[in-house]
Amino acid sequence: TTICSMGVFNQQVSMIAVRGDSSYQTLSDLQGKKIQMGSSGSGQYLLNNALIETLGLTTNDFSAEYMSQSDGTQAFIEGKVEANMIASGIPSSLLTQISASDPDFRLLTWDDDFLNKFLDTYSYYKVCTVNPGDVECKSITEPVKMPAFYGELLVRADVDEDVVYNMCKAMYENHEELVT
Repeated sequence: TTICSMGVFNQQVSMIAVRGDSSYQTLSDLQGKKIQMGSSGSGQYLLNNALIETLGLTTNDFSAEYMSQSDGTQAFIEGKVEANMIASGIPSSLLTQISASDPDFRLLTWDDDFLNKFLDTYSYYKVCTVNPGDVECKSITEPVKMPAFYGELLVRADVDEDVVYNMCKAMYENHEELVT
């Protein structure tokens, strides 16, 4: 079956949250530690796995946990994992929850060499710029580049054109309600 994109709707940014009092500066520093990767097979997991592979590592180099974003965030807040690998739109309610628990939490950042290698290997991902005012994180004081992907609505190629048209029309006519 051929799959087609009906549209791109939102940008999901990869953010790795660590506690403010931790010594972790990079994802590599977390080897052997419990990290939250996202639900197995999810877009969040696939992006996080690509980041790990770009470092020349595998999930076996970590004590990886596979949870939903909300469960992973709760596990991070409760100290059950050392890092929460999030893929979320910005602003993110997940960061708001983390900030309420640990106002000094940090987001790990990437250097340009890593991001270029990442994009060379995984060209279907992208890099976006995140501004300090877009995230509730004291460690982000200037714009930073972070890995990201777009959320898309996919349909089978054999879906009737009128159905696709009416779906698009309904989404655009109800944009404000969908955003809310």
